[in-house]
Amino acid sequence: MFFLFGWGTQTKKFEGPTEMRVCRVCGKESDWHLHRHSKWMTAFLVPVLPYSMKWVHSCPECGNFEVPEDEEKSRLIKMARLKRAFKKGKVKRGEYEMEIAKLRRGGNWKSGRDL
Repeated sequence: MFFLFGWGTQTKKFEGPTEMRVCRVCGKESDWHLHRHSKWMTAFLVPVLPYSMKWVHSCPECGNFEVPEDEEKSRLIKMARLKRAFKKGKVKRGEYEMEIAKLRRGGNWKSGRDL
C-alpha cells in the first residue's frame, strides 16, 4: 500500500470588487479586486488542508497588487461581500450606501514590489 502526498497546490478565489482606486503603476482609476490565495497539502492529488492563506488587493487593469494589513483586510472583505450581496439584490440601496460610507477610509498597504 502506498500514499501519495503533496503540497504547494494553489487556489485563487475572487471575493469581489472593493473600491475605486488609482493604480500607482498604470495610473488608471478602477474598482480594485480582492482575491484570496491559498496553498494546500494534498492527499491523492485532492487538496485537504490549507497551510497558507494570503489576501491580495489588485488592479484589474494591469495586475499590480498590494497586500493589505489585518485591519484593512477585514474592511475590504466586508466591502467586497457587501457589494456582492447588493448586486444579487440581497441588500437594499439605502442600507448598501450607508454601510459602504462607513467602510470607506484610508488603510495601511504593503506594495507587491515590497514582498
